[in-house]
Amino acid sequence: MAKVKIAVLANCQARPIARMLDLMGEDVEVVATTITHLAKAEECDDAYDAYRGADYIFAQAVNDQYPVKFVTTSALKQNFGAKVISWPNAFFKGQGPDICYLSMPSGGRVLGPLTEYQSYPVYQFWKAGLGATEAVTALRNDPSWIKSLTVTPEQSIRQLRNREAALDVGLADEIEARWKTERLFFTFNHPSKDLLAGTVRRLLKHVGIGARETPALQRMPEPLDKVIPALLPVVADALGLRIPTSESTKGCVVEIGSGVAFTKEARHYELPELVEVSYRCLDKQITPSTEVRVT
Repeated sequence: MAKVKIAVLANCQARPIARMLDLMGEDVEVVATTITHLAKAEECDDAYDAYRGADYIFAQAVNDQYPVKFVTTSALKQNFGAKVISWPNAFFKGQGPDICYLSMPSGGRVLGPLTEYQSYPVYQFWKAGLGATEAVTALRNDPSWIKSLTVTPEQSIRQLRNREAALDVGLADEIEARWKTERLFFTFNHPSKDLLAGTVRRLLKHVGIGARETPALQRMPEPLDKVIPALLPVVADALGLRIPTSESTKGCVVEIGSGVAFTKEARHYELPELVEVSYRCLDKQITPSTEVRVT
C-alpha cells in the first residue's frame, strides 16, 4: 500500500510535528519539513517542488504580512488548494502570564537566564528600584503583582479562537479543557509533547488517517523544554491551577561581558539566583527609563 505523503510547514514546532507524524501516522511518510522563521525567499522553488509531491501540506497559519511570502497560508492555498490543511500556532499565555518578551527600541530582545524570555514581575521590580532580595520576597509572598495578569488565560483563549476561526483544525477547545490541570506549555509558544501529539491526532483525523500510539512516542523526549520557568505558588493560586508548583527554573548559562549572551548549556536556577542574574542582565542592556516593548 502506497504511503500518504505529507509536507509540514510550521515554526519551532515543525520538527516535533514531523517526527510524531512518522511515529503515529498509519502509512504516512513526511516528505518535506519547512521551518517558517528560517525560510528564505530563494528557497521557494525547491520547497514548492517538494509540496507538489505531497498528498497533504500540514501548514501552521502564517499571515500575509510575513516577509517570506511563499510560506504564508494564503499563498499556499492559492498554489495548492485543498491539500493545504491549516492549523494555528500553539500559543497560550494562560499557564505563565508572568513570562514575556522585552524588545529594545533599537531592535532585538533583552536577554537573560531565560534566553529571550523575561519574568515580567522581575523586570517591574528592577525598574522600580526594588533590591533583588526584596524582589524575591515579593514574588513569594505578595500576590498583588499577579492580580493584573489573571485575565490573561481568558484573553489568550479568546485570541486563539479568533485566530483559528478561518483555519481547518483548531486547538482552543483542547487547551481550554486542560490548562488548569495539566502542564500544556513550558513557555507561551513552546507546548508540551502531549499537546503536540494531540495536534497531530487532530491533523490526521481531519484527512481521514488513523493515529496509532507507539512505545517510541512515549520514549520521545520533550522537544521544546529548553526553558521551563518556575510556576510560583502565588501564580497557581491566582489562576486556580491544579498542577505542581516550583520555584526552580530551567534556563541557560548566560555570559555577561560587554553585552549579554546565552549559551546552549542548560542551567537550573533557584528563585534568588534567577532574580540576581536577571538583574545583572537587565543592568547590562537597558536602564529603568528605557522604553522597552512588552509582549
